Amino acid sequence: LTQGDRRATGVAKGWGCFNVDTTEGTNAALDIFHHANWAVDEFFGKCGANNERPLVPGPKVPAAERDALATLAHDPDHADAFGAPAGWQHAYKDEATLKSRITLLHAAKLWLSLVGINVAEFETQGEGPTQGVVVRFLNRILGLEVSRQQYLFDYFARYLEKVIKNAVRDGKYARGIQTIAGRSVSFRTPRTLDVATPSAYPIELHTVVADVGMDFAAAKALADASRGAGQDEAVDLDDDGDVQIVDASGDESPQWLGRNRVTNVSTGTTNRNFAAPGRNERFGERDGFRFVKSFGGDVYEGPVLIIESGEASMRGLSVKTDHFTVYYPGRVRQRRLWQGQLQKSEALDDERARRLWDRAFAGRKQDYVNYIVAGPVLHVVPLIIQALNEFHGFLRIDVARADEKSETGARSGRVLLGVLLPYASADDVVAFLEEHGSADEDARADAVGVELDLRERAKSEGTRQRRIAAGKARVKKALESGGDDV
Repeated sequence: LTQGDRRATGVAKGWGCFNVDTTEGTNAALDIFHHANWAVDEFFGKCGANNERPLVPGPKVPAAERDALATLAHDPDHADAFGAPAGWQHAYKDEATLKSRITLLHAAKLWLSLVGINVAEFETQGEGPTQGVVVRFLNRILGLEVSRQQYLFDYFARYLEKVIKNAVRDGKYARGIQTIAGRSVSFRTPRTLDVATPSAYPIELHTVVADVGMDFAAAKALADASRGAGQDEAVDLDDDGDVQIVDASGDESPQWLGRNRVTNVSTGTTNRNFAAPGRNERFGERDGFRFVKSFGGDVYEGPVLIIESGEASMRGLSVKTDHFTVYYPGRVRQRRLWQGQLQKSEALDDERARRLWDRAFAGRKQDYVNYIVAGPVLHVVPLIIQALNEFHGFLRIDVARADEKSETGARSGRVLLGVLLPYASADDVVAFLEEHGSADEDARADAVGVELDLRERAKSEGTRQRRIAAGKARVKKALESGGDDV
């Protein structure tokens, strides 16, 4: 069911991480339907080019699928199933060029029609209820051949990932409450901020100290789980007997689904800013303990555990990229690409890894600091966002929870819930709050009014400058042409 997804070991806590029947999932499915329908109509000259572009470009499908679709398009008895108008096959006889233009979006319209989904019917769904679109899509594609299910689901996964990233960027995505975790978590004496509140309770800055170290036993358990996760179960996506995508020329190709490779096999060529691993390296083969040296901006030198992971939460084993979760003896784990420090790392056997890991774990830093603003903070959230934008460059509030406990796991019963501040700019944010947070409501409203007025003036000035520049360009063009309009 999970295709070997390692999160399957934690499903007793719920299947929420696999839930794609959300607003973002619906938007992704409807967008795919729209672009599949338009791509076919544009392909056969029924309409012009679409001014909108899919968030994820339609990827190529294997040569066998392109051959089948091209043959169907030239069959006078069945071309309409692909969306070709009557007589089209006589007007367009260059089958080789036709094959080169076919992408997954063209194939999707036909494949989905085979399981009862007419994508053209969804063109107006944005004006009405869209409940059940994702469930219907996921259930119906189960009626297709497994390889075609994989193509469609891989594309949907990538599309949904992009939709979610855009929603996060625009502040429309509901991010969960973060948990500050560690071998031990302790609270230092809080500092009361000089900020007016609407209640008798003050706003406080809490310092939460966590020991984020991982001992070798815990790391070894993760490594063993990785080795037993079915990493040799490669999926034959194109029914040709091997496990890589094949392009029209018959060569192995890393271009399936755009910029990042998502099959089990990496093919060894450089893809834009991606530093590829060795040829024909299966997913999971690089998992394990490694020794990294300082490289670039990362000065850490010592043992790490790396486990390959996918980018989107709903993906299973067969749709992974070359992203890794990197675990350290005494640092917070990170997501890294197979490049730079990782690519130059040295593989370690378990015994050597144990010796190096134990030494690094014993000398680890045990007081990673986090700052949480707690108390009646709701009325100062706009100020926090303003400060974060000014000092940290983003418009997002992260809510965090911390549960105090000792290294043995004994809990004190003290729990914190509040706004998590970025470590690097926490002092600046607090100073901003204390400077502006005690102003009365009228003064705060006046300040906001002044800021909005300044923004409007800047916008008007920008418009004026653009008009001046456009006028100068027209004059210059007229002078160069020497026409009567000079």
